[in-house]
Amino acid sequence: MRKCLQKDIELVVSAFDAMRNIKEYVIDWDEDSGHHPGLYKAFFTPILQKWSRHLVKLTIKVPPQFLKSLASVRLINLETLQYHFCTGDLPSKEIDDIHNGFLVFVNNLKDSLACISFISTYTSLNLDITRIYKSLGPFPKLSSISLSIPFDGGHLSDPSVFVQFLEKHRSTLKNMSLLTSRLTVHSMPSDPECIIWIQKILISIHTPFPRLRSLALALRPLRAPLISASNFLKMHMVSLDSLILADRALEYHELTTLMSADSGRLDLTGLRHLRIKVDSFCPDILYHLASEMPGLTRLDIECTSIRSQRVYTNRTKFVSYQLPPIFRYYCLTYFCFLLCNRKHFPWKSLPINIFWSIGSSSVWRSDQRLMTGSAMLNEH
Repeated sequence: MRKCLQKDIELVVSAFDAMRNIKEYVIDWDEDSGHHPGLYKAFFTPILQKWSRHLVKLTIKVPPQFLKSLASVRLINLETLQYHFCTGDLPSKEIDDIHNGFLVFVNNLKDSLACISFISTYTSLNLDITRIYKSLGPFPKLSSISLSIPFDGGHLSDPSVFVQFLEKHRSTLKNMSLLTSRLTVHSMPSDPECIIWIQKILISIHTPFPRLRSLALALRPLRAPLISASNFLKMHMVSLDSLILADRALEYHELTTLMSADSGRLDLTGLRHLRIKVDSFCPDILYHLASEMPGLTRLDIECTSIRSQRVYTNRTKFVSYQLPPIFRYYCLTYFCFLLCNRKHFPWKSLPINIFWSIGSSSVWRSDQRLMTGSAMLNEH
């Protein structure tokens, strides 16, 4: 078996040798697969060294024991790095020791790195990436910072360290992403306040990032107040043109709450792209978004149900009922009919992608009327 493995490695490496101008490389270890670790070792640092002058984008997910060898790698033109922490049940001290080589590698990218993304897996039981952020940077060209960890927040014990990393790049930061994944069952109990790690980051930023254009935000915990997210949005609405709100399925009143801050409503007129998740999608939500965001050029809505909604008082109370399943196939046409009868609908030629459990379709508005995209939906 060892001879066969070595022969396979030699064949692939020789093929890689012929590729002289590779710009992007992804090495993705499946923790549950039975692939021999030797494969990842052979296709990791030796290959990176071969392409050291050409690589622009790199995604790394490898068995953690191989990270030490990264210290010797220099990628002089690398602009985008995505790294997956997958440390399993390794103890904390061993995790720190293993990542020393990784830290040397990343800090050596200071002259070229523009985008850094860290993702931690739920299988990492003793991971705390606070030390990683404390040991990084600054990176003079860094414009995009992304972090995705299990929603319980145990992988970032001290959010203030992450805030300090953001502040180091205040003048260059254009894109920020704080997202979550499934819960980690830690070997040792974490601080209960870890679960509000996103809120802690948001409320710790008192001065807006002047060049922030794109924000992706997980609304966690799911039942937490929305005021910290709302105030952070208000702070950055002057520069923001893309907004993604993930995880939490918003109800109509929560959506309106989110669009208000401590001192009044948000000015969303400059927003160009919005992606949200709503509990029930209805014409009133679509019309409300159009009224608040007339400059939108793309809208992505994820929903769990399609409903018809009617105003029955002047205080914006609503009665709603679930549309019959067969009618959901034609709901977009129905929505168009309702919205065509409303005056001053501001969107023109806007692509709207609507995703729900039975499929997806698109809606857009022409100069004269709303029209639907494909009428036939594919069931999941």
